Amino acid sequence: MELTPQERTVLAAVAVFLALGAGLRLWRAAPAPPRFESAEAGSAAPPSPAAGAVAADTARRELGRLDPNRADARALEALPGIGPALARRIVEERARGGPFRSLADLEARVPGLGPQRAARLAPYLDWPSP
Repeated sequence: MELTPQERTVLAAVAVFLALGAGLRLWRAAPAPPRFESAEAGSAAPPSPAAGAVAADTARRELGRLDPNRADARALEALPGIGPALARRIVEERARGGPFRSLADLEARVPGLGPQRAARLAPYLDWPSP
């Protein structure tokens, strides 16, 4: 079946409009800020690696704030700019030196957490009231 030049033009126009519509939809869809799940202190058994991966993925997708004094390493990894090594250092410093009192305290006590990274984390952290 051969298309006429007019049919090809109409088909090309429809394809362009569909592509523009899809692009507009992607451009307008803003990603939701992550929601972070924190581990309960004194859990009986550590979560399985698969459960931790699911919790980290959920934390990246949902909106919320994270208490750095209760979060496990997997939840901390969901924060922007926090990888496995830095998450582990945060958990280790918290175990060694006690709870963090503020963002400045967290920044001062954890090696590798500088002022820029700490400022980027501020909107995602929830500090308990004294």
